[in-house]
Amino acid sequence: MLLVKKPTKIIMYRDVRKERRVPSWAPLSTKDKIKNKITGLFLGYSERHTQSFDEFDRESEEYYKEILEKDPKNILALNEMGVTLVRSRRYDEALDYYNRAFELYPMDSDVLVNKGNLLARLGRYDEARQNYDRAIELEPDNNNALFNKGCLLIVLDKFKEALEYFNKARKEGSYDPDLENMRNRALQSLGMY
Repeated sequence: MLLVKKPTKIIMYRDVRKERRVPSWAPLSTKDKIKNKITGLFLGYSERHTQSFDEFDRESEEYYKEILEKDPKNILALNEMGVTLVRSRRYDEALDYYNRAFELYPMDSDVLVNKGNLLARLGRYDEARQNYDRAIELEPDNNNALFNKGCLLIVLDKFKEALEYFNKARKEGSYDPDLENMRNRALQSLGMY
């Protein structure tokens, strides 16, 4: 019988009200709301809180290490090990795995997007942008790369460019609430919503 432990920790997006000592009931400015949202989006967290599964991450890390001992060039294991380490906030180690994956497979857009997300999280925006651009160059319809580049452009206060990337990321007949939320925020910042 498999027992699942309840997660012990909940990760919420950053709240700038606390940093400014503004009461929690005070409304956030549009720009502050966008910054809150983006803090989480670069790591795949949405405004709807996500839970940290520390035990799951430890098991995942062991699993990927085992795979990489047998096959050190396994692109999926290298990439997923980076993702696992990011969730554990071990950013330097994660970057090493992404770099190894990129050296072996420079045409893999998933690695480029994940590396770009980590670099954006670390405030290395130019490098993040280069990774997103390369991923989009390799795979022009990569919605993940388009969306994350749009998020980065919002952080850089380039709302018009961000809107272009969000529009490109929209798929006909599907609905992504995070994409639509960020697109609407870009429109608000441009006074178009």
